[in-house]
Amino acid sequence: METENEKTRENPADSEEKASPAKSAWQIAKELKQQDIEAAERREQERIEAQKAEREQYEKNLHREKIELLKKKQNLEEDREQESVPEKKKYTLKEKISTFFYHNKWWLGFGAFMAAILGYIIYDTVTQVKYDMYIMLLSPENDMYYYQSNLISLFEANCEDVNGDGEVNVALLYYSPSTDAVTNDIYHSNNTSMAAQFQMGDTVLIIADPSLDDVIYPNDTLADLELYIDDENIDNYGYYVDGTAFKSMCGVEEPTVDGMYIGLRAVVPNAKYTEEMQRNFDVALNTLGGVIEDINEETENQNLTPQ
Repeated sequence: METENEKTRENPADSEEKASPAKSAWQIAKELKQQDIEAAERREQERIEAQKAEREQYEKNLHREKIELLKKKQNLEEDREQESVPEKKKYTLKEKISTFFYHNKWWLGFGAFMAAILGYIIYDTVTQVKYDMYIMLLSPENDMYYYQSNLISLFEANCEDVNGDGEVNVALLYYSPSTDAVTNDIYHSNNTSMAAQFQMGDTVLIIADPSLDDVIYPNDTLADLELYIDDENIDNYGYYVDGTAFKSMCGVEEPTVDGMYIGLRAVVPNAKYTEEMQRNFDVALNTLGGVIEDINEETENQNLTPQ
């Protein structure tokens, strides 16, 4: 039994030994094929690395050539610049000044123009007359305006130096308004200018012709002088100059419009110019008081009788 079993155990080994030659050949073929594949992969990798190294070397050579080309170009431009730069000329002081004015003539001209304007503004501001009081002369006739110099002197002699400039200056504004709707542009301009003055507080004292009462509405716009000055020639809002020495003191030789009077605009309450108008009203009131005293004194000297 043991002998048979041993024979039986030996049979698989014998069969394996008989099959091993065929299996080894297959393995050998497989290994050879694997080796060929690995060899091909190595060759491909070597080829890729060779191409990469060649490309890198090419790029390095190209970069170096580019740098050399730029250097050559830069050196060439520097040489050209050196060749094109002329020898610097030495100018005299006169030539430098002439060159400066030539190259900057437009700016210098503009600067001179602006300086002239600025100088005119400064001169006009410094030399402009600053008036201490304004007077409105309202009349369709210009007789009194013709003698404005004497009229202004009469009021300047009784006006104070309001602005403190050491001088007394009174301005006369003449308007010849019209109530006629059909008038020319001059009369329209007069009406507009006069209306503008009545909307401001600068001009308080007026010398008016009674024919214009329908234009200025004295009962509504003028102050009651009887509340401030006691004089026989004052009636309500006006100091009437007829029969006084007023016209002769102004140099008027021929008779003028009858009924002319001097009045003061009433201070407009609650207006943006109320405070300013009140100050101008006080100045005009004091001035008018002094003028009336001078007129009364001259009237007595001439033995005139007020009307």
